Amino acid sequence: MEERATIARELHDSLAQVLSYLRIQLTLLKRAIPEDNAGAQASWRIFPER
Repeated sequence: MEERATIARELHDSLAQVLSYLRIQLTLLKRAIPEDNAGAQASWRIFPER
């Protein structure tokens, strides 16, 4: 049972790292899009703001 808990914890930590990385990359991408590009700016509405 302890081994399962360890594996579950490692998977959770790995997933959290990947999600954090993706969020940072999306933020950088959003900043790189010119504000006058209405189509690209509108596409960001699918991502919830935090």
